[in-house]
Amino acid sequence: ILIIANLFGLIDDIFWQKRSSINLFVKILFQIALAVLFVYSQAVGELSLPTALLTGFAFLFILNASNMQDGLDGLLSGIACISASGFFIFFLLHGHSLEITFSALLAGVTIGFLVFNFPPARLFMGDNGSYLIGTAFSILVLLVIKEAGIRALLPALLLIGMPIVNGVFVCIRRLTAGKSPLVGDRLHLYDMIHAAVSSPTRTLTLNYVLHALFVSIGLTLLL
Repeated sequence: ILIIANLFGLIDDIFWQKRSSINLFVKILFQIALAVLFVYSQAVGELSLPTALLTGFAFLFILNASNMQDGLDGLLSGIACISASGFFIFFLLHGHSLEITFSALLAGVTIGFLVFNFPPARLFMGDNGSYLIGTAFSILVLLVIKEAGIRALLPALLLIGMPIVNGVFVCIRRLTAGKSPLVGDRLHLYDMIHAAVSSPTRTLTLNYVLHALFVSIGLTLLL
């Protein structure tokens, strides 16, 4: 599922210049197919239909929220590293080696990428990277719920922090303005912060601090 998500994002990156000629409906269908695959890969036979639908919707939201968060160099990679560290601490305290390894790998990969993605960036994430991170987030949230129960849903989402908050904010703002939540603009929370502080480094620092606060609250509720 991680490889497929990465390839899906890569295709989107390759054709980004022709985005106006690409049917948005086709892209949505690809995402829905990815969501179905995600639900199926997580033992769909053990899920009721409402739970499976909710799981698929949550996956789509996290996937697109992560993609929305990749609007500034160093933003999503830094945030993903902080989130992965939070998941790592949770699983470390619960003693699950596979989950510990997975979250540690995500933290290592994202901090390694951040070295080259921090402004002035030499590498850029693109949709292939943001979809990969969004899928990894979805898997980690589901693993937390399997460990701690459905009551852990909100704290687990807090471990994703800023992408979730920004995604909810953007969707509500666009819907209330009569626009599609899938049509991009430059009115994200980080855009507003950037306009206020007029510095990429300050914008990233403030986003990291706010995100770390969300992760800390989520960990406190989980532990």
